[in-house]
Amino acid sequence: SDGDRAPHDWFHKYVLFGLFPHPKRLRWALLPAKLAQRFGILRGMEKLGLMRMLPQRLRQLVYTLPEKLPSEPPLPEFLPAIGRRRARVALFTGCVNDVMFRNTNWATARVLQKNGCDVLVPRDQACCGAIHFHAGASDPARRLVDANVKSFAEVDRVIVNVAGCGAM
Repeated sequence: SDGDRAPHDWFHKYVLFGLFPHPKRLRWALLPAKLAQRFGILRGMEKLGLMRMLPQRLRQLVYTLPEKLPSEPPLPEFLPAIGRRRARVALFTGCVNDVMFRNTNWATARVLQKNGCDVLVPRDQACCGAIHFHAGASDPARRLVDANVKSFAEVDRVIVNVAGCGAM
């Protein structure tokens, strides 16, 4: 269909569509990078010029990794408001954001709690679909959006701290 004109090269198929929208898979795939960071292997590879051996797209991804991948545990499904409850909100964690910047989700949740919000973190939330949509695969993007509409149905507001997901 017209809504499925996504590029079907290896990068889109395996990295953008196969890893990024799936936090568990992405977390496992980044384990070697996390270990390489911890033991200084990435810096050594860079100094020896070995990074040039990676395909350009993968090399670019390695360079965009945060200085230290987070080690915080997942957010619980519910965090109670601190003080008088003013609102019931849901936090959209984002698939890549939750893996690479989970500390930002924790900080967002703490700020919301301290501002009187019960914070729900729905376990059935899905990727926002932006990766698919921007690559020309609007049908899968729409399915993800529809799933999220159901997941976030019973709250006062949905809070998003990821610019791309919020725009989607």
